[in-house]
Formats: sequence, structure tokens, C-alpha cells
Amino acid sequence: MGLPEAEALAASFPYQGLRAGVTSACGLAAVAWEAAGGLAADTRGS
Repeated sequence: MGLPEAEALAASFPYQGLRAGVTSACGLAAVAWEAAGGLAADTRGS
């Protein structure tokens, strides 16, 4: 894919929404993973 196509894709609203959704979903998953890991560490007493 050339640069013009990439810029057109990046400028498209659905792509921006999808990227934002994936980014926030990954962020939430990371926070949940850290929280679960912290709780597991607490229950082990470490």
C-alpha cells in the first residue's frame, strides 16, 4: 500500500474509530491483567 492509500485509510472515520476502540480495549485488558496479577500476588502473600 502506498502512502496516499495509507493516508486515505488513516483519514477515514471508521478506521479512526476502530483504532480507538482497539487501543482502549487493549488498555483496559492490560489494566485488568495487572489488577488480576496484583490480586494473585496478594493472595500468595508475596
